[in-house]
Amino acid sequence: MNKLLVTLLIGIMSTQIASAQLIKSYGIKAAFTSANQTSTDWHSETYQFNRRNGLNGAIFAEWLNVPYVSVVTQVEYSQRGTRNTFLWPNNEPAPLRYVTVDNRLDYLSLLPLLKVTIPLPVVRPYLFGGPRCDILLGFKSTLGWYGYDDFYNSFNRSTYGVSVGLGVELASILPVALILEGRYNADIANAYSSSSSNVRNNAYDIWLGVAF
Repeated sequence: MNKLLVTLLIGIMSTQIASAQLIKSYGIKAAFTSANQTSTDWHSETYQFNRRNGLNGAIFAEWLNVPYVSVVTQVEYSQRGTRNTFLWPNNEPAPLRYVTVDNRLDYLSLLPLLKVTIPLPVVRPYLFGGPRCDILLGFKSTLGWYGYDDFYNSFNRSTYGVSVGLGVELASILPVALILEGRYNADIANAYSSSSSNVRNNAYDIWLGVAF
């Protein structure tokens, strides 16, 4: 599956280079992200944890040079995960203490997004949305040795979801266009599945970027 996804990524980028005359714009973005996970156990009860803050980065190309509708193909490095707080035993006089564990998942994300823009002269608001494919690159936990490494090592190597959001593009101010976006991302397939529970990722992003 991962080989197929990497081949798809290479194909997307090659198509962009070969068909440059179809590209409306291209650029780079960076994001602040607030991620979390939901876990559903075999009782069908859903649990939320503490949100984890992180950073994302992306390159993109926008296609179809028409007034209102375009397609954005985007490749991202996405941080996901969660933070858990629980009582932890130790050998000091106080037998228990609260410990917060930071669990980070790193994904390579591929997104084809439909974008609808109001083409005003300077400020161009727009809506966008589409599917996403996330390929797990790695993970890190501050208590990995306590079992989190085994848990995250059992995660699916790829998962699927949707992304929706709104943005604004500032044009005709600088030689490049400035981009500000707010976006919500949610898995529609399980990132982890077992006989007793499953886990899905979700995140809110604030993106800043430039388009050429």
